[in-house]
Amino acid sequence: MLLEISTKVKCAIQRQLSQFAESVEFNSRKLDDILETVDAFKTTVKEIKNKNIELSNRNKNLEYRISSLEQRLQEQEQQQLIKTIDIFNILFTDNEDLFNVVQKIQQKLELEENITEVKRCGYNRSNSGKLRVVLPSETVKTKWLTKAKDTKVMVNDILPSASSLTGKKNHLHN
Repeated sequence: MLLEISTKVKCAIQRQLSQFAESVEFNSRKLDDILETVDAFKTTVKEIKNKNIELSNRNKNLEYRISSLEQRLQEQEQQQLIKTIDIFNILFTDNEDLFNVVQKIQQKLELEENITEVKRCGYNRSNSGKLRVVLPSETVKTKWLTKAKDTKVMVNDILPSASSLTGKKNHLHN
C-alpha cells in the first residue's frame, strides 16, 4: 500500500511538474515576445529621435536662412529709400500720367536729373495719397529736397484743374 501511495504521489507530482514546466515554457515564450516588442519600440524611438534631431537642425537652418533673407530685404529697402522721395497732395485724376506730373514738378524746381520710377501709394477715394519718386542716386535726392525747400510749388502749378476740384490751392510737401 505504501508503494501504491508512493506511485500515486509520484504520478501526481510528475503531472504537477509537467503542468508547471508547460506553464514556465508558455510564460517564457510570452516574455520573449514582449522583449522582441520592446526592442522594436526601442528601435522605433531611436529612429524617431534621430529624425527629430534632423528636422530640428533643418528648422534651425531654415530660420537662419529666413533671417538672412529678411536682413537682405531690409538692406535693399533701405537702399531704395535712400533714393526715394514722397510728394503729397497730388490729386488722383483719371488717365493720369504720373511721370509727366513729376516732370512738371521737376521743371518748376529747375532740375534736370533723370527720374527712375514714379508710382502712387496710399490712394483711396477720400485721400489723394502720395507719389513715390525713385531717383538715380542719393545726391539727386538731396538736390530735389534742397530745391523743394527753396521753391514754393503749388498743386495748381502742376495740375491747373486741381484748384477747381478742391476749391483751394494746396502746397506740395516733399
